[in-house]
Amino acid sequence: MISKFVKKLINASPEKVRDVNFKKKRKPYASADSYSEDELIEFLIRRSIRTMGQLKKARGRKPTVYIFRKIFGSWNNAIKAAFGEDSINIIGEPPSDLGYIIKLINDYNIKEVMEYIALRKKKPDIFPSSYHLYKFGGFIKIKKISELYTVGDHLEEYAKLKRKLGRIPTPKECRKDHVAIDELVEYFETRRKLNDFIDGVERASNEKSK
Repeated sequence: MISKFVKKLINASPEKVRDVNFKKKRKPYASADSYSEDELIEFLIRRSIRTMGQLKKARGRKPTVYIFRKIFGSWNNAIKAAFGEDSINIIGEPPSDLGYIIKLINDYNIKEVMEYIALRKKKPDIFPSSYHLYKFGGFIKIKKISELYTVGDHLEEYAKLKRKLGRIPTPKECRKDHVAIDELVEYFETRRKLNDFIDGVERASNEKSK
């Protein structure tokens, strides 16, 4: 036999379900449909919550990070909606785009994911959470992309020096001009492979310009 309480809950609106759940002692299951944008914004402002860490530490009944992402598209969008467009920079939330993460990996010479996580704990205002690593395919994939970015910069410097001299520069000449010849040789395995690659790129470039 269905109790009167259950019958009322079945016919209740999402807002009513939420209110009833929040009064229960057990932790309720809440879906994104249980909240409106205004209610979530009010929750953030009332509790002064501006980071996911603060949300997780908040006591009492609360919406999850998943619900904020479901309603607003991302956590940062929710913070902007509650505290304004400039709030991300004001509260020190770092950007989470791939280019920014690659720059961090190169600038801090991060070689393993645990190094990234350790730096994230020390500098949460600079390093996005590890969630963003997996969003872009994982640390190993991002590390490979970051190496390509670095190699690309070194290749450009090497090609400029080669054009300037009109011949293949020696390692001594490269170091004198601050060209990372050792890193390039390590990446291509030999100087011959490096120069073959440069010649191939320049030939392709000349053919396109014709």
